[in-house]
Order: sequence, then C-alpha cells, then structure tokens
Amino acid sequence: MVNRIVFTKMFFLALFVATLGSGLCLGAVDVATEPYLLDTGLLSRSISFENPTGAPGEGGKAASRLGVGRKGSPAITLKAGQEVQLCDIEGPGTIRHIWMTTSNSPLNLRSLVLRAWWDGQEHPSIECPIGDFMGFAHGKVMPYHSAVHSLGRNAGMNIWLPMPFTKRAKITLTNEGEKNVPLFYQIDYTIKDKHPRDVGRLHVLFRRENPTTLKSDFVMLPQRKNKGRFIGALIGIRNLTPGQWWGEGEIKVYMDGDNEYPTICGTGSEDYVGLSYGMQQTPYLYNGCNLNENNFVSMYRWHLPDPIWWQKECHITIQQIAWKQGLAETQDDWSSATFWYEPVPSAALPEMPDVTLRTVNIWSGEKDVVKLFNGKDLTGWETSGDAKWVVQNGMLVGTQGENNAPGDLFTKETYKDFVATLTYRTEWPCNSGLWFRYQSPQKAYQADVLEYKNPVAWSGTLYCPGKMFLAINEDKTIVNRNNWNTIIVRAKGDHVQVWLNGHKTADVKDETTDSGKIGFQVHPGEQFGPMKIIVRELTLRPL
Repeated sequence: MVNRIVFTKMFFLALFVATLGSGLCLGAVDVATEPYLLDTGLLSRSISFENPTGAPGEGGKAASRLGVGRKGSPAITLKAGQEVQLCDIEGPGTIRHIWMTTSNSPLNLRSLVLRAWWDGQEHPSIECPIGDFMGFAHGKVMPYHSAVHSLGRNAGMNIWLPMPFTKRAKITLTNEGEKNVPLFYQIDYTIKDKHPRDVGRLHVLFRRENPTTLKSDFVMLPQRKNKGRFIGALIGIRNLTPGQWWGEGEIKVYMDGDNEYPTICGTGSEDYVGLSYGMQQTPYLYNGCNLNENNFVSMYRWHLPDPIWWQKECHITIQQIAWKQGLAETQDDWSSATFWYEPVPSAALPEMPDVTLRTVNIWSGEKDVVKLFNGKDLTGWETSGDAKWVVQNGMLVGTQGENNAPGDLFTKETYKDFVATLTYRTEWPCNSGLWFRYQSPQKAYQADVLEYKNPVAWSGTLYCPGKMFLAINEDKTIVNRNNWNTIIVRAKGDHVQVWLNGHKTADVKDETTDSGKIGFQVHPGEQFGPMKIIVRELTLRPL
C-alpha cells in the first residue's frame, strides 16, 4: 500500500513538472524532465561579455593584468542612457537561463529595461524593467526562489523560463536612469532545437497604475488576439490606505468569447497567490509573497502545473476591492509583470510607462526620497494669506478662509531639480494646484488642479504667472473628479514635465525660474467655495 502511494505521488509530480515543456514545444526535447537523453542533436552555448556571440571556443579571450584569458572582461559600466545588446542569436534555438547582476538600488532596478525580439518582429515581445522581469516588484531585493526565478541578497538575478525561437533572438538592456551602473550577465541557450511551427514565444508586459481608477479593474493583460498560454504574473502593490486591507479583488481571465463575465474567476487577491486571511511573506515554488513590508507587497503566481490555455483571445484583470468595515471599492498603486506564450507574428505590446512613472515612490526605504508632508503636522511649512491649512486624519487639508479668502502653503526649503509626487483629491468647485520652483507671485510654476472654461483646461495643466498656461490638459477623462489622483512633476534645468494619473499633460522648456519653494494654492472667489483640497502624500526625489 505504501509503495502504491509513493508511486502515485511520484507519477503526478512528474506529470505536472512535464506540463511546462509539453505545453510549449510539443514533440521537442525536454531537457528538464528527460536529462538522461544524450543524442538530442542540441548544441549548448553561452553568451557573456567575454564571449558576446556565443561562438564555440571563443570564451574568455580578453586579457587582464593577470594575462590573456584571466577574467579580462566579465562586466561593463552601463552608462546613463546607454543601450547594450545582450545577444543576437540565429535559430532555431532556446534560451534556457539568464543570469544578471547590477546595482541593487530600487531606482536602478526599475530604470534598466530588458527588451527581446523573436524571429524578426519589428516590435519587442518582452519589454520590462529588469527587477520585475526577474521576479520582484518595487525594485526591492529580497532573496527567494520559485519555479521561475531565483534571487540572491546582492541582486544575483536568475530566470529559468524557456524562450524558444526559430530564426533569431535579440535581447537588449537599456539604462533609462541617470546614473552609470555595473552590469554582469550570462545567457545560456541551445541551438538546433526542433520547434513546431506555432511554438509559443515568451511575452512579458509591464504595467503600473498609481493610483488605480476607482471601480475600474487593473488590467494585467490587455486583449490578445491569438492562441496562447498564460504563465503567470509578478504583482506589486503599494497600499495607499495604511490600516485598510486592500486584497479582496478577484482575478478574472476572459477567454475565447467571454464578454461580461470570465471563464476563470478567483476569490480574492491573496487567494490567487495561494495564501489566505491576509498576506504573509511566504515564497513557494509556484505561488506566494516575497515582500510584505512598509505597506509594500510583491506577490506571484505561476501556472505551470495548472496551465491556462486560450485558443482565440484572452485578457486578464484583477479587481480593486478592499475590506473596510465591509467590502469597499479602493484605489492603490499597482504594478504587474505578466508572462505568457503566444506564436508569432504577434501584436505589439501596449506602451510601457516611462522611467519617471515607473520609478516614483517604488520603495519607501529609498534614502534619497524626501517626504515633504509627514502626515502629522505642518513641520517644515509656512503659510501665506488667510486660507486655512490643517492636518486631519493624517491628511493635509486646505480651504478658503473667511469671505472666501485665498492663501498658500509653502515649504521653508527651496528645491532645484527633482521629481515630486502628489496624491490628492478635491471637493468641487476648486481652483488649486501644486506650486513648484516658487520664488514670487511672478516667478513660479503650478501644476493646476482646476476646471477652467476659457480656454478649456483641466487638472494637470501647467501654469506660469505672467505667461498663463504653458501646457493645457484638454482631456477631462483622465481626472478622477471625486477620488484620488496622482500628479508627478519632473523639473530638471529648463525642462519641466507633468503627469496626471499616468498621462503626460505637459512637456515644455522654460527658463522663468530654476529653483524655489514647493507649495499649494487656495484660490479666492465665491465661485470656488467652499473649496477643499486634500493631500495624502507629497514626496520629492532630488535629481
């Protein structure tokens, strides 16, 4: 009886381990589950900076002070703005493993972008920050391993998913950050693989919404019109309402004609990654959580033994539902790296958030991020005018004074080049905004919070006294009128950019002022009363 139980367990273990290989490349050699096969016809190759082409007998020829072939070029310094080609391989073949390490700064791990092109397509099938691609959200390195990734304490990053190609595999890494960083890597692959015509190529898509839109599900995988297999996702959450449980939302997999309701539906966010009753930092082989700290969560789910195939079309969402004395719609900061296979030709990926949107507030432990509002009092701030500024329930609240009197609130410190992030909501009517580089009523900029009629201008518009509007947001659909919004301002030299809820609303060059205070405005006028602007978060990262 015992032997039968053991045999049964071993059989099913082998069965689901083999599922990945058989599901991707039917009829191909499975090097993981059939390690005893020798006459496979496959040839093993490896690419690094010491053998950038993977050519046989060409590894390690570079010279160091120890001589030729003595560790002459194991790494490079990847300069700010530089793109480096990691591989350009003629097929057929399969990338089996990628290892990489670099600076473990969260900012760097969200700024480095890996892109992969399969079989001559003009657009990449993989476009993802390297940290998220390698299995951890928020750029926060936490050692763990799963069936897909393994991560060392000092950012030794590994991915083990097979990446088949028939004609060509090209991979690049681009430093979209502002600092030079070290880069080591190795790509291990085989050539002469026998793939079926419709073999799935690995696709990876990165998305972030900060914050999500109220009553709108977060899209992990936009609509794909092809057959394919969903492998899983790495999901990052920054809980914007500390003390509130954010994870009641259900994952929904719509496939092959599903309309209002999906074929596959989960029971909650923590349930989807195989946990229960909250989030526990417990990384397992196919599921779990690898970070749960300071209101930051990184979790994952890999559908390897439980495959999800679709035949014609698929899109995947997850609800934004919290528990707050009962179920409640919520808005938080969500990101995802979604992994799937589909054949080529495949449709281009949606545009990825640019480096500013990817990197703001990704980890609360970043040393260079300054919290301008402490959530307790007005320490570090000074008032101007008769508007009322108070702290209520951890929020900064600004309203008109008596007789609709205006006023401003400014930092005592001045700032030059920076990325500032504001999370706010309003009670309308309202005419307010985020002052920055403020020197005087005539020399300043403001990211507006308003509904202007002549000309038509909505929140996210860039205002400069004396010059009026430098850039106008005409799209009211991106404004969460009665809910939380995020404004991001990037100011460096004469270049000023503004984003509202992930949409760029201003990108101008102007020399009115290059430094000054940061603050908020409450505009005068009965038509704007009783105005109220409520600030939940204001952070700044100097550039």
